[in-house]
Amino acid sequence: MTARILGVDLGSRRIGLAVADAVIGIARPLATVGRGADADEDAVTLGRVCHEQGVVELVVGLPVEARGNEGTMDMTLMGRQVPGGPVEICDNGIDDDGDGAIDCNDRKCVSDVHCKNLQCHPDEELGLLRLDGSTLSGTVDTSRASDDQHQSACATGSGGKDAVVEFELPGKTDLAIEWIQFGNHVLAIYQADVVPMPCEANTPINCTATNGASSGSYPLKGLAAGKYYLVVDADKAGSEGAVSLQISGLPSTQ
Repeated sequence: MTARILGVDLGSRRIGLAVADAVIGIARPLATVGRGADADEDAVTLGRVCHEQGVVELVVGLPVEARGNEGTMDMTLMGRQVPGGPVEICDNGIDDDGDGAIDCNDRKCVSDVHCKNLQCHPDEELGLLRLDGSTLSGTVDTSRASDDQHQSACATGSGGKDAVVEFELPGKTDLAIEWIQFGNHVLAIYQADVVPMPCEANTPINCTATNGASSGSYPLKGLAAGKYYLVVDADKAGSEGAVSLQISGLPSTQ
């Protein structure tokens, strides 16, 4: 959810509300609500609006008298738990809602403006794998890539450049992955979420180190139907190169 600012015009009988995107800063009218029986009731109303709108900051209007002079205001600020719990702010490096996912790695931030460019964009799309022994093939060159993925569990160093290959399985699959490479890479597989996420925020399935071998293969048994991302990640800075992949599969026996 996009982080927003809530403008509050606090009157004796009604409360005027406006919202603005925290980045763009342009406000628009939201609603006018009646004052509650007491401050507690007003706090509940504003808390619900803040939760629904993803509000991270309140701006209360300055009272102005008819002559244009600044007026006075009596205010009491109280904190309370709002329905649904804390809101995740998507660009502050903090796990605000305590679910273990930070910023754009949290599914609640899918539509946030800060996260759009961080969604997983494969360098190579291989398409749907037929489960009859057919092969999907692709080649990537990490020496011409950038270092976008940083969490490959089986990498021995940092700073290695990477490329992402996407493929899809039509059913439960026993998969085989073969590679020929220059350099030294690790192959990390993630199952894609139902919503667009950063590559490494998807469900990790396996990480295999090639240990610098010029060629090799490995099996993965019982993979569920769905879309997958194969991150070809240089083991560390300086170990980049071209990698050719062949992916094949058969209906799972598990």
